[in-house]
Amino acid sequence: MEIDARRFFKNLDFENMAYFYHITGAGNGELISEDGLFMKEHDLRTTTIRISADMLLDSDAFIKSEKGYNLRDASEMVIIGCYKDDVDDLVQINSDDNSIVWTDESSSVYVIPSEFIIGYIDMKERDSDFKIRLNSNFMGEIDIAEDFEECRSKKI
Repeated sequence: MEIDARRFFKNLDFENMAYFYHITGAGNGELISEDGLFMKEHDLRTTTIRISADMLLDSDAFIKSEKGYNLRDASEMVIIGCYKDDVDDLVQINSDDNSIVWTDESSSVYVIPSEFIIGYIDMKERDSDFKIRLNSNFMGEIDIAEDFEECRSKKI
């Protein structure tokens, strides 16, 4: 399901939740939504940046600022979320057989599981009116799509 990024960001719950983003190349957002975000190191800061409410005062400007201006492949922004109490457990040991090997000396020892991937934004296609593609695996007990459908119907 795809929804308007402005509405999505406007309705984030910063009181109870922590949010992060990860910039990646074209086509990776869908893979990360399905399989999780593979990581070489256990430190969350090595591959994500925490999102604050202040960063989202102008969500289009926030997204555009991360496009990279063709200096790197910054096609998609993956949005990650968890309860604040769970931040320390967000990065887990990758016990799946679907590890990624980047070099002979480096592989995906850690992963942020798919259940914490809210979705991703395609930044390449436009300069405003961004859409987020929601991940149906996100924190199984939370029906985020239903919550944001409600927001859409109220035209927030």
